[in-house]
Amino acid sequence: MLTRLEISFGIKHIVLQWFQSYLKDREQTVVVDGVKSAGNVLKYGVPQGSVLGPVLFTIYTQPLAMLLNNFGLKYHFYADDSQIYGSCQPENISDLINTIELCVSSVKTWMNENKLVLNEDKTEILLAGIAKTKSKIDTNCLKIGTNSINFSDHVKSLGILFDSELSVSIAVNQVAKKLFFEIHNISKIRHPLPTDIAALLVNTLVLSKLDYCNSLFYGA
Repeated sequence: MLTRLEISFGIKHIVLQWFQSYLKDREQTVVVDGVKSAGNVLKYGVPQGSVLGPVLFTIYTQPLAMLLNNFGLKYHFYADDSQIYGSCQPENISDLINTIELCVSSVKTWMNENKLVLNEDKTEILLAGIAKTKSKIDTNCLKIGTNSINFSDHVKSLGILFDSELSVSIAVNQVAKKLFFEIHNISKIRHPLPTDIAALLVNTLVLSKLDYCNSLFYGA
C-alpha cells in the first residue's frame, strides 16, 4: 500500500510518513468480562468504518483499472464492489462472453496475488438484450476457473434492480412496494400527529425513496 501511494500517486515525505503511521504497527486486543488480552499486531487491513478505509481501498485496487482496460471492457468501482461491462452485436456475443471470462479470471489471479478474495457467491452476470436474440445463445453461464455462474434475470446495483431487458419494470415495482409500506405505516399513526411532524415523516421515509436514482426513470 505504501509503495503504491509513493510510486503510483506521488505521495512522499511527510504525507507518506503520515499514512505510514496510520497503516503500520497497529495492534488489536479483545476484552471479555473485563479481562483484556495481549495485543496482536495486525499485518493487513485498515480499521473498519474509518473515513480513510474506502479511499485507501480504492487506491490499493487502482491497478485493476489498467487490467480491465487491457481487455477493452468498461467498469465501475464503488468501495469493494466492482462491475464490468461489455457490449457487442448479437452475432459476437460468444466472443464477448469469452473475453469477460478471461478478464474475470485475470481479476481473480490479481486479487489472490494482492491478498484479496473474489467472492464468487456474490458474483452475478446479467445478459441484457432482446429476448429473441438471447434465446439463440448456446450458453447460459459464465465460467470462472472450474466454477460456473448462471445468468441472472435481474441484478442489483447500488440498490436499484436492473432486469435483462432493461425495462425498469422490476425497479418501479420495488419502489412502489417500499412507498406503499411506508405510507401504510404512517397512516396508522397519522391522526394524533401534528401536520409538521407528519410532513417530516413523509419527506424522510417516502419522498427520499421516491427521489433516489429517479433520473433512471426519466421518460419511463
